[in-house]
Amino acid sequence: MKLHSGHYILALVALVTATVAGFGFFFLYSHIVGQAQNSAHAVRAVGLETERKQQEGQILKIYEETQADRTKIFESLVQEDEIVQFIEEVEKIGPASSTTLELSALTTGEGLIQAHLNIKGSWSGVMRALTLIENVPYSITLKDLRLTSSERLWNLDSDFSVLKY
Repeated sequence: MKLHSGHYILALVALVTATVAGFGFFFLYSHIVGQAQNSAHAVRAVGLETERKQQEGQILKIYEETQADRTKIFESLVQEDEIVQFIEEVEKIGPASSTTLELSALTTGEGLIQAHLNIKGSWSGVMRALTLIENVPYSITLKDLRLTSSERLWNLDSDFSVLKY
């Protein structure tokens, strides 16, 4: 009988050892899986941060490349405090082109100055005035151009608008 009781002790030790090894395996396996997930998350975060920095660099490059263009855009808009100067510049076109130039129905709205333009004079004078108006350094839009003549006098009527800020 004593022979059999030694086998029981060995079997019990083997069972306890297997159980401890199983728990140890489970503990190490869950710990390794957790570390792998944390590592994958960290690698993803680093990749996203690298991509974000690349995009930021591209945006800064575009910003620097368009600096001159943005300056030109603002130069083509009439500033709020330069409206009177703009009107005087347009009115000077009349004497410069040997025509009579009249601005009427001047209104200023949000982001826009609108007026009615009437130019009277010879054909060449009216065309020169129109060319000068089109070439002022502001973003002018001419609408509803009407050109009429009576003998040697030409009359150009138009509505125009210019962007302001």
